[in-house]
Amino acid sequence: MKKYFLAARPALGWLALAALLAHAAGRWLSFAPPALGEAEAAALADNVLELKRGGETAEALRRAERLLRSFPENPSYLEQEAELYGLMGNARREAQAWELFLQYATSAGPACPALERAYDKLGESGRALDAARRCVEREPANCDFHYFYAAGLEDAGRYDEARRHFEKVLEIAPSYAGAAARLARLKKVRGGGTK
Repeated sequence: MKKYFLAARPALGWLALAALLAHAAGRWLSFAPPALGEAEAAALADNVLELKRGGETAEALRRAERLLRSFPENPSYLEQEAELYGLMGNARREAQAWELFLQYATSAGPACPALERAYDKLGESGRALDAARRCVEREPANCDFHYFYAAGLEDAGRYDEARRHFEKVLEIAPSYAGAAARLARLKKVRGGGTK
């Protein structure tokens, strides 16, 4: 019997440590602010916008993060967070927030081309181009998304693909500013060629 007790002592020590950590975590979590109700969240969201307009970006971000603790999948709050990170020059966190926005929003809307720009700031041109592609796939009738994707493709030297997307822009919106000129330049430079 004594042999079994000695063999079980290390396991009892680990169980005691786990119980102590769980107790400490429970006490720590009890100090976390309670979840927000809908009305309180709406007021806090308005406050975030006021702070943002007033140039108090850090405080606005702190409150936006409070909103997201209660509503982590809310596209409006994710949009606010992404924009605030952009204003603060934190492109990595901005990109992460826009990615979450795209995951939960029904429309790609403001995330495109903001997500592309965030990746460009990080020097991640491949991820920027991928973001533009995903925006086009989500909303194929959006001429802005086609234009930004075409511009990225052109910058990447993928001229035939760029040309197709500039043509799509003009198919959707024949008077789209800049698309016709860029398409003509592409055709002239490439001679209608391939790459």
